[in-house]
Amino acid sequence: MLLSFTLAQFDYFCDIVSPVLFFVVLPIVIVWLVLRHRRYELDKRTDVMLKALECGVPMDSAIFQQVFPSSGSTPKYYKKRIQRSLIASIIFFAVGLLPFLFGLIVVLSENPDELSEDETKAFAIVILILMLGAFLLIIGTVLLVIYFINKKNYEKELAKLDEGKDLK
Repeated sequence: MLLSFTLAQFDYFCDIVSPVLFFVVLPIVIVWLVLRHRRYELDKRTDVMLKALECGVPMDSAIFQQVFPSSGSTPKYYKKRIQRSLIASIIFFAVGLLPFLFGLIVVLSENPDELSEDETKAFAIVILILMLGAFLLIIGTVLLVIYFINKKNYEKELAKLDEGKDLK
């Protein structure tokens, strides 16, 4: 029979499919849902604006800035965005440091040649934990670099705004 699976085949299938589901399909579905919700909100606001235009009511552009807050590039919003990148960087460092150090200590203290089959599987899991911690630390580093770049640009923009006020 083609559809009969043994327990070992089912375990092998789950070992392959579950990481693909969690690390590929789930993020794609989350992004798709968020974008679908934003499009729905934008369509709803557009319908309201069209009805207002048909009735001759003056338009309010603030209704669209709720959907796209980045379009209102005020210094206050930009400062909040900079602070969020710093907070995210700290969180990624804090979450990534423990698994990275744990994995590093275990990998450096064990000799992979002297391990049994079960210990080899556990060692492979520790290596995956080490890689996860390293990945989170890399993301934290990238966010920290983005924070410093955005902070520098923010200070330049504030200086330009101050110069423009002095000229008037």
